[in-house]
Amino acid sequence: MSDTVVSLWGQPVGVREPSPALVQELERLLEAARSGEIIGGGFVLLHADATASWVMAGRMGGFSVLGALEMVRAELIETNRG
Repeated sequence: MSDTVVSLWGQPVGVREPSPALVQELERLLEAARSGEIIGGGFVLLHADATASWVMAGRMGGFSVLGALEMVRAELIETNRG
């Protein structure tokens, strides 16, 4: 029965299909972290069951991180207005 459940906007819920764009970006970020270019990060994650979580790792702090976080927030707001 869960295979007939759809979200309010029509996309299937719980689809576990890899996102090539996400995998590519995560690989790029991992390489940047291994080289020392990225020394900390905060991540917001969307799971296949439509839940979200977050994690922080490495060195964090400073106004530049807050500014970048605000840009992510603004982009998410625009995406959801869609």
